[in-house]
Amino acid sequence: MTEKRIKVWDPWNELMSDFINWPVRPFSFEDLTGFKAPLLDIEDRGKELVIVADMPGINKEDIDIEVEPDHIKISAESQFKTEKKKKNYYYQERRHSGFSRMVSLPVEVIPGKAKAEYKNGVLRVYLPKAKPVKEKKAKKIKVK
Repeated sequence: MTEKRIKVWDPWNELMSDFINWPVRPFSFEDLTGFKAPLLDIEDRGKELVIVADMPGINKEDIDIEVEPDHIKISAESQFKTEKKKKNYYYQERRHSGFSRMVSLPVEVIPGKAKAEYKNGVLRVYLPKAKPVKEKKAKKIKVK
């Protein structure tokens, strides 16, 4: 005996694949702007947190960082404009993209002592901790 599979007809999926040939999935920020918000690494170095973000192609002047005791907001905007003029021909193209990303921090930091550097497309933000957290021994709890 062979197993039969039932195929459920999805008119939306059929419409999308027939006419536009797009996969049916939610649009992301990158789909709409062509610009992807960077993924962040947060490292705890004892007395400070270090945030590392790969941001190639962005000028240092276009990066905006706001630090609060419990979160950080990193934003950037990128603009590109080209213009060509020739006889009986005029061509102008522009692109504007950007992102804003807010992340909650695992410990409280001192915003006034935060520092940032941007080299070779990599952003590093150094956030001194407000109160050093001493590691505590784990305590086992019985389940009743």
